[in-house]
Amino acid sequence: MRDTTTRVLIAQGLTKIYGSRGRAVTRALNNLSLAVDRGEFVGIMGPSGSGKTTLLNLLATIDRPTSGTVTVEGRDTSRMSERELALFRRKRLGFVFQDFNLLDSLTLRENMALPLVLDRQPPSLIRQRVEALAQRLGIQHVLDRFPDEVSGGEQQRAAAGRAVIHEPALVLADEPTGNLDSRSSQAFMEILRDLNESLNVTIVMVTHDPFAASYCSRVLFIRDGALYNEIHRGDGRQAFFQQILDVLALLGGGSGGH
Repeated sequence: MRDTTTRVLIAQGLTKIYGSRGRAVTRALNNLSLAVDRGEFVGIMGPSGSGKTTLLNLLATIDRPTSGTVTVEGRDTSRMSERELALFRRKRLGFVFQDFNLLDSLTLRENMALPLVLDRQPPSLIRQRVEALAQRLGIQHVLDRFPDEVSGGEQQRAAAGRAVIHEPALVLADEPTGNLDSRSSQAFMEILRDLNESLNVTIVMVTHDPFAASYCSRVLFIRDGALYNEIHRGDGRQAFFQQILDVLALLGGGSGGH
């Protein structure tokens, strides 16, 4: 049984306003609240300009809200200094980006090991963890190649490995299938689902792709910077996929962008 009693993430009353006096003011988020339990896989969807990328940046502590708080593992990130935040991000958060963000000068093995190297973990532990995770991700045969020597799907698997290797409290994924073909997308979403279900990795994923979202346990829909709807997956992914399509049809305005 999963321990879902622990709230990993609580966002309370998030508002983000861009611009200032004399300039056009954009309210990207409007008093939005959400909570994520340990072991959940939550998708965030919405039309272009709905505020989902802004929300992810606030949850990632990359940006600060105009008002409201983001609490991760009981720690209020608004009370942290920039230095504390940088350390907190490195140790307790994991990131998967649309464009992989791997370092070209490092092999996949070295890219995956990076969070543990920065944390000064023993080489034997690093080697053991990288090997075990690569096996799970199906990239053990390309570990010693550089990013430009492997496929996009293999790069994204290595990026997922780097995101979870240090056992973060929360993994944030921003359009992780955006640069993958449909076959690689499906394989990657199955990897994410496995990390979530087998290793109890808590994931929040922004996506415009209803197929990718159908792998989540719950999907939040945002419109005009506010929560519009929320649906939970039952037994079947296919039925959930259809539900997602139905909500997106009601939302309108396309589902890509920020």
